[in-house]
Amino acid sequence: MNFLKSISIPSAVSLKIDKNLCTFSGPNGVNVYKLHDFLRVKVENDFLCLYSDDSLVKKRDFIFLSSIFNTTYVMLKNCMLGVTKFFEYFLVLRGVGYKVSYDKKTSVLVMLLGYSHPVNLSVPVDILIELPSNSEIIVKSIFKDKAGQFAADIRALKIADIYKGNGIRYKNEKIILKVPKKTK
Repeated sequence: MNFLKSISIPSAVSLKIDKNLCTFSGPNGVNVYKLHDFLRVKVENDFLCLYSDDSLVKKRDFIFLSSIFNTTYVMLKNCMLGVTKFFEYFLVLRGVGYKVSYDKKTSVLVMLLGYSHPVNLSVPVDILIELPSNSEIIVKSIFKDKAGQFAADIRALKIADIYKGNGIRYKNEKIILKVPKKTK
């Protein structure tokens, strides 16, 4: 049982393969991914071919191999996509007095979220922050997992309330507001 999948390599991406280490270079930066010992890659006609080395796989590991193979395929695809265009997450602050500002010198995101104090969040080196307005945040990175995790960390600071709708939410997220109980 030999697995094989291929990914087309864009012209803007340069790829370097060294044993189990794939290095992707593009206009946005460099991304490195380490392959599992069971898997191999090769470049053929502007395609990155991912395949399994069956000589290393024992019979009991074939179930594990299929799951790790598909995960690796998606991760390689995301690495290639990230160096050509950023992964972006749009967040919106909703509420009276909710504001955000970003200090580029110290890499600190300062948010007023209705608490008695401002909330400061340090931004990792791999993440880029843009503020189109004082109530919108755009999180960008070449790493999909890091951008998604940082956006989720921001959202967790003040999850949108189900009664009023105040809080931080993704731009296209729909929240169904509940009707509060009425007293007689």
